[in-house]
Amino acid sequence: NEKLRKGEYKATVALWISRTGNVERFEMLSSSGEAEVDAAMKKVLSIIKQFEEPPADMPQPVKLRISSR
Repeated sequence: NEKLRKGEYKATVALWISRTGNVERFEMLSSSGEAEVDAAMKKVLSIIKQFEEPPADMPQPVKLRISSR
């Protein structure tokens, strides 16, 4: 996503990942401070299909800090 590649931001999200590695849901825990960037992040997070199979005892939700470079 071009909006996410070019900006400077940090945000934190919580992901709930199923035993098969699919993202079941996500929640923005902290905003980037820009509504357009947050909307672009939500769009990308909503289409993630699968992570590698997580360990069965992995705590949920998984918290990720997303930042631009």
